[in-house]
Amino acid sequence: MLPYLDRFSVIGTTDVEYKGNPRDVAIEDKEVEYLLSVYNQHFKSPLSRNDVVWTYSGVRPLCDDESDSPQAITRDYTLELEDNGGDAPILSIFGGKLTTYRKLARAAVNKLSPFFADMGEDWTANSALPGGEGISSAADVEKKLAATFPWMDTFTAQRLATTYGSRVWVWLDGVKDASELGQSFGHGLTAREVDYLVAAEYVQTAEDLLWRRTKLGLYLSKQEQQAVADYLVSHHATIADSATIPA
Repeated sequence: MLPYLDRFSVIGTTDVEYKGNPRDVAIEDKEVEYLLSVYNQHFKSPLSRNDVVWTYSGVRPLCDDESDSPQAITRDYTLELEDNGGDAPILSIFGGKLTTYRKLARAAVNKLSPFFADMGEDWTANSALPGGEGISSAADVEKKLAATFPWMDTFTAQRLATTYGSRVWVWLDGVKDASELGQSFGHGLTAREVDYLVAAEYVQTAEDLLWRRTKLGLYLSKQEQQAVADYLVSHHATIADSATIPA
């Protein structure tokens, strides 16, 4: 159980074998009941299905090591390189997970280094991720936001700082007052932020914006979420009208 966005808790995870289209994956009722049962065995304040505000599921590839259960299968990754006697190499990656993606990426590139004589040395270990440039912490960005925009509430300043880091200034630089942020959708989300997400973060739909990028779907009402969808259609119709990202 992990604190989440200061107002929620994430409970999980479960591991079950999944067969089918990854687009259709969703938590099963028995998994929800299992997680609530385990939680209620360890915490004083019991939870029920009515306390669950959101669920999410994903499918991750695991290397088959002939373990007896999904829980026992290794979470490590395997790299296999084929060079076909000096032809263009093919690198296949099996397994892996989000929390080790930078290590996996480095291992993959290093695996290809014999084929690229001009490849440089490792450098990503000490490089900042997008939004981490020039700052020591999100708290520093939050303080600057509060000082620059005294009309901005604490929740919004904290959310913007932790979501965008130093890149928040890409779309807030030069703003003098709240009216310049455009339409307000609630909980600090404005048209200016939506426009930035479409232009720089490749947002396609309201679901994409509210649940994948910002998690503001946890806060906005159904009417407010619909207002975001309507805005995307009216101001970014060529993107928002498409349900899928073109190949």
